[in-house]
Amino acid sequence: VDMTILWKLPPLFPAIAPFLGVLGFVLVGVITRAYVKFEGAKLLEGRPEKGEPGFVAGVRAQLQKRMVGITVVSLGVSAATAVAMLQVNGESRRYTVVDSFFYSWLALCTVSCFLLLLLGYVRLWQGRPDEARQPFDTAVRLDPDSEPARRAHALLLFDKEPAIAAKDVAAMLAQNPNNKVANFLDALNKAHAGKIDDAEGALQNIPDIEDYPPALYLYARLNFVQGKLQEAAEHLRQLLNKVPNDPQAQVLRAAVFMRLGNFPPAIAILESLRKAGNTDPLIPSMLADAYTAANDPKKAAEILNHIAETPALDINAKTQLALQQSRIGRLSDSEASLLAARAAGPLPMQSSSLLIADFLEQKKYGDAWKV
Repeated sequence: VDMTILWKLPPLFPAIAPFLGVLGFVLVGVITRAYVKFEGAKLLEGRPEKGEPGFVAGVRAQLQKRMVGITVVSLGVSAATAVAMLQVNGESRRYTVVDSFFYSWLALCTVSCFLLLLLGYVRLWQGRPDEARQPFDTAVRLDPDSEPARRAHALLLFDKEPAIAAKDVAAMLAQNPNNKVANFLDALNKAHAGKIDDAEGALQNIPDIEDYPPALYLYARLNFVQGKLQEAAEHLRQLLNKVPNDPQAQVLRAAVFMRLGNFPPAIAILESLRKAGNTDPLIPSMLADAYTAANDPKKAAEILNHIAETPALDINAKTQLALQQSRIGRLSDSEASLLAARAAGPLPMQSSSLLIADFLEQKKYGDAWKV
C-alpha cells in the first residue's frame, strides 16, 4: 500500500488535514489486522483443532502469542505513524517524519530483496537449486516489481514450473515490453508449445538482439524449422561472431549447410567438432548422413561402426543407426542393430517395418514372416 497518498491529500483537500492522523492510524491498523489474519491462517493451517487427535494446547498458545506480538508491534508502529502524520501541514511540501519512515522502509525492502537474491545465487553456485527456491520466492513477495527478483525466479522455475515462470515473465513484460530476458523466455515457451510465429514475434521485441547470443541461437533454430535457411545462416553468422566456438551453433550451421545440399563445409564443421572431443551423439549421426549424401559410403560406414560400438544405445538410437546402415547398403549391420533394439523391448512400427525390409532384401523370407 502506498502510504504517501495520505500526505498528498491535504494540499488537495485542506479540510481533512486535522484528521490525517486518524486516517493513518485506521489504515495501518486495517492493514496490520489483515496481515496478522493471513499469517495466522498460515501458521495454523493443517494443525489439529481443540478436541481433535494430536491437539497440543501449548503449541496453539505459542502460535497465538506470536500473532498477538505481531499485532502489538504493528499497532505501535501504526500509532507512531499517526502521531507523525499530525505534523503534516496542508500548505507545506517539505518531507516529514512520515516520509523518512516509509522511504526507510522501502530502502530496507530493497536491501532485503538484494540479500535474498544473493543467497539464492550462492545456493545455485553450490549446486543446491531446490534450496535456492525459498529466497527467490521471498524476494518476489517482498518486492513484486523487482526485475532482478522476477528474472531469477523465472529462470529457476522455467523448466520445473513453467506456469509460475510465465507469471514472472508477464510481470517483467508489463514493466518493460522490450526486456530481453523476458522476451527470450516468452519466445522459448511459445516455441515449446509449437507457436513458432508467436515465438519469432517475441524475439523481434528484443533490442540489439545481435548482442544476445541465446536469443540469436533460438532465432536461428526457429528459422531452420520454418525453412528460412538464409535467415538462419545470417543469425548464426552473428552468433558465431560473438561466440566463435559455440558447439550448438556450429552443429546448427552444419545442419543448414546439409539442408542446402552443401555437404563439404558441413562435413568439415562436424569433423572438427568430433576431433575436438565433443561427445554430442547428434554429431556422428549427422556426419554419417553427410558422408552418405556426399556419396562416400566408406566414410559413412566408419562413422556408423563407431556409433554401433557406443554402449547403452536406446531403442530410438539403434533404430536410427539401422536406418543409416540400410541407406548405405549395410543390410546385415542394419539387421543386427534392429535385433539388438528388439531384445531391449518391443519395436515401434517403423522399426519393425525396417527390419522386415532388411530381411526381404536379403531374401530371408521366413525371418520376415516371423516379424
